[in-house]
Amino acid sequence: MTSRRDFLKLSAASLAAALPSPFGGAVRLGRVTTEAAVRQLPNPDSRLIRTAKQDDIVSILGELTGIGELSHNSIWFTLADGYIYSSWVQPVEQVFNLPLIAIPATGVWAEVSLPFTDARSEPREDAEIVYRLYYSAIFQVVARVDDAARGCGQHTPPDDRCRPAGIYRAPARDQLGRRGGDRRPQRRHPGVRIDARLRSE
Repeated sequence: MTSRRDFLKLSAASLAAALPSPFGGAVRLGRVTTEAAVRQLPNPDSRLIRTAKQDDIVSILGELTGIGELSHNSIWFTLADGYIYSSWVQPVEQVFNLPLIAIPATGVWAEVSLPFTDARSEPREDAEIVYRLYYSAIFQVVARVDDAARGCGQHTPPDDRCRPAGIYRAPARDQLGRRGGDRRPQRRHPGVRIDARLRSE
């Protein structure tokens, strides 16, 4: 029997495995989580060099203690052109994996091992982006769909019981109201599956 760890390793981040990297070959990477200043010194009052946008990928050369923008954190990351406050950067990896040839009928669990990958409405590079899956997000893959134009496979999360990757909480029983067959949200795009164990019985 395959362990959960081995299962995740086998299926991790297969969504974007066949794509060339847009992020470069940095050893240590960070994803900017919100608009953030890159400054000359690790100090919020230091000269602004540039503003990093949300989802920009930065190469982290080191970290040091400076003057924090928030009282509980004084760590800054060293970039090639300055310093960025660590609270606004998610450390990420960029690990490419071979896509699975076949998906079992029960599906497989997968983990995103790139800074992010986009979930699209159809298996085409020019299809609408319905939302973005971020590094270390875990979801269930239920099918492989081949993109003939690009000659590669894409894995499909399930259509139902889905939420965007940013929503990770189990609602309290009084927030759910009465359960009924027609109360499940109807989603027609890929998503991150909320496991049935999180739903109130």
